[in-house]
Amino acid sequence: MTSSTKPPRPSSSIHPLKRGAACLNCRHFKIKCDGKRPHCTPCLSHPKEDECEYQDGPRSRTKALEDKIAALEAHIFELENPNQEPAMQLSEPYSQPSPTSPTGSVLGVPFSPTSELSQPSPLSASSFLARFEDIPKYVEEEPSVDVIQSLLDFFLPHAGEIGFFLNTNAFSRAVLQPPSTNSHARPCPALLYAVYLWGNFFSQFHDVAQERTFESRALRHCALDLASSSHPDRVMHGIQANVLLSHFYLKSGRLSEAVYFATGAATLVTSAGLHSHTSKLPSARTSIEAGERVDAFWTVFSLTRVLAIVARPTMPSLCPMLEILGCDAEVPWPLPSNLYQKGIYPDSFHSQSSVAAAFMQGVEPADAGNESILVLEVKASLVLNEVSSLVNRWEYEDGQAEVLLSSHQRLSHVVTNLRSAMPRLHQLSTSDVTPARLLAVGSMIEAAGVTLFRVFAPSDQAYRTACAKAAASILNPAGIDVTKQSYVSPIMGLLWSTAIDALEQECERLKFASPVAGHLSELSLRQYIARGLVFLRHHAARNPIVRQFSEQYNHRDLSPHSSPNSRTSHSFPSTPIETLQSLSASPHGIYLHQRSSSPASSVGDYQGYQNANTVSFMWPSQNSGLGLSL
Repeated sequence: MTSSTKPPRPSSSIHPLKRGAACLNCRHFKIKCDGKRPHCTPCLSHPKEDECEYQDGPRSRTKALEDKIAALEAHIFELENPNQEPAMQLSEPYSQPSPTSPTGSVLGVPFSPTSELSQPSPLSASSFLARFEDIPKYVEEEPSVDVIQSLLDFFLPHAGEIGFFLNTNAFSRAVLQPPSTNSHARPCPALLYAVYLWGNFFSQFHDVAQERTFESRALRHCALDLASSSHPDRVMHGIQANVLLSHFYLKSGRLSEAVYFATGAATLVTSAGLHSHTSKLPSARTSIEAGERVDAFWTVFSLTRVLAIVARPTMPSLCPMLEILGCDAEVPWPLPSNLYQKGIYPDSFHSQSSVAAAFMQGVEPADAGNESILVLEVKASLVLNEVSSLVNRWEYEDGQAEVLLSSHQRLSHVVTNLRSAMPRLHQLSTSDVTPARLLAVGSMIEAAGVTLFRVFAPSDQAYRTACAKAAASILNPAGIDVTKQSYVSPIMGLLWSTAIDALEQECERLKFASPVAGHLSELSLRQYIARGLVFLRHHAARNPIVRQFSEQYNHRDLSPHSSPNSRTSHSFPSTPIETLQSLSASPHGIYLHQRSSSPASSVGDYQGYQNANTVSFMWPSQNSGLGLSL
């Protein structure tokens, strides 16, 4: 055998493919394709996200999606050019129902107010989607019942923290129905996958690949369920799915997506009439269902306020989008969830006034509705958003000093009254009350005080004292171990940062000022700052919003004796927990008295903070033994 003998070259090399004959994947990635059907060798060896498809073959998924995009673009063109004759008949969501057929419409989906939601009519959005029925259908295999049960077990303890307003018992029973059951007996797919998405996040084994699957399916169904489904609860489930997705993207640091789904939820709320006494949904069948509708409105209301607070410093252009739900809504305050289960209905709707507007004007008792954690969340987010907006206006509206001062006094009155009316922990004993939820509520109230008092703090000692004590309350919540919370609201990053910055300003001032009786010492302030840095670093790993604020202090020494401007490479304690332990063991450790039962001596202004006997917004147990006063 001579060395010059060469093996024959592969036939694919002898007969190269014609131009354009390679599969779509190989053409996209510029890979040499052998043209085998139905799947070429490169696609079999290294599977891609898209299937192996050929342009000259049967109508592929890619081609179907391209056709769908072209049709959607044509549809958008028709909407933008109403004077031209449309190529398809659109729905008329605002048309009046005929006398013989008393039907309403929610986002173009008709239904009868006297029965369950009817089947979509030919004029509904489903007629548009029907044009694409030839798009290949993909069977989505749900997790097994055991996996679903595990995901629920991880999700439910945190459900209230991420805006879940549906009855958890009824929802759990519906979810655990076999997938083969009548689809109306189970929640809508968008809601199911949104719950699975959060359950996977809260699980011990956070599966990133599974998260992407649940996320993509939740997004797909969120866009289709309302229009193409005949589920009787599709509107409520659609609102809930949008709320969960908004919280998910807020947690992920994707603020634009969070605002998108929050505004989607708000649009559904207003379209369904949940903001008024003229709801377009069928009459509630039970007190639980009536309570869910009230809770849905206030959950979305609170979510939009929280997003506005987070977006205002860096993305203020998003704030106007979050003003869909105003304070003039006629919805009553929600009740604690356990009362709905006892057959108690929410209060009747207000035809003349709004409970939120009455609260903000100070004409409603500050403790009205405070037995519900959701009411406290609404009040806290509403007050902090109003305060944040006021201070932002203060910088640009110098000519409106009298109006701004009046608003400042009114909000100071509201904040002080709300703080003094906060209930004790045993008064909020329902299952939806969690330490993380209480932490966010109390911190938002105290942050409203910090933001208000900082306006006049440079020139007024009483305001400085009130500001420092409010900031200290955020960084030392009695009765809650912040580092043991597996999840905290992303807004906590902003609140902790606000408190740290306020205390650092006070530390700088104390360097050049003599001590004042009743005021916090510089050492105490630095201990609070160290706690805040611990909280930020501890929760930064799983919370990108918190991480953004934590990174501002990357070069900060955790020692309470360090200067705020320190940039040393001094070795830190190995963990944030060790730092907290060292602070607690310090002879100057910070502890709190229990709340005084007597009201503030000057209700409605900053003196209520100055004269309070405690800086704690939480409620230690009667046997907690918390000691030294500030």
